[in-house]
Amino acid sequence: MVVVADKSARDETIEKIAKQLGVRAERGRRFAELTSLRVGGAIDWLTSPNSEEQAAALVGAFERNDVAWRPLGSGSNVLADDGEHHYVIVSLKDLKAAPVFAGQKVSVSAGYSLPRLCIDAARQGLSGIEGLNGIPGTVGGALWMNAGAYGHEIGTVTETVRVARAGNVVEIPGTEVQWNYRHTSFKEGELLLGATSADAAMVLGWSLSNRSPGPNVRAPTVTSRTKTSADTPRPSPRVTESRTNVRLLPLVMYASERS
Repeated sequence: MVVVADKSARDETIEKIAKQLGVRAERGRRFAELTSLRVGGAIDWLTSPNSEEQAAALVGAFERNDVAWRPLGSGSNVLADDGEHHYVIVSLKDLKAAPVFAGQKVSVSAGYSLPRLCIDAARQGLSGIEGLNGIPGTVGGALWMNAGAYGHEIGTVTETVRVARAGNVVEIPGTEVQWNYRHTSFKEGELLLGATSADAAMVLGWSLSNRSPGPNVRAPTVTSRTKTSADTPRPSPRVTESRTNVRLLPLVMYASERS
């Protein structure tokens, strides 16, 4: 990605593009204000599109004008240099509309919290991503690096992905994406914007507050601890818990960025 040589001309170009597209553009921000680690130096520009189409048009205009840009989600686990960053940050934090559940599908924006999505899905009686609940960040960041935990991976539950290409939103099959361990085939300069799932992919019947154990499932129990003589060590409490197998569900991911 080429950086416009004349900084003043570049700044005028950025300001003009943002104004034409109705995108909020700010100067004087620092990475330390935008990341969970609270470190990082000054950023030339911070832009904040509020829709997938707006984000695609924004990066398309930047690329046509040789303006360097980088995506940023919630800033989880991002370690930025304390020096100056001479490029535009495209923040996706405003792409966080509430997930839309329709039957056995769910669509969610790139800036939406991944842990919150797990809770929302469970409240809808849908299963398949609860293992991702402890992963910080946004859906977009999770897609970018194929986040996973406890046998669940976001790539496994994503069927098609929407990306920004030449200023437009383009949908590609998930089978064309290489979902590796904490890595994907998405390339630098590619902005992820969405995805689609199959109707039959969701698993119904799961709820955080209303589920009954099967016939072979024991409820969690804790053994009591009794006081013994001074010469006898006290037994440690033991926790017995059972686990059930849960199938994965393809989700509709309006995704986009590394977080």
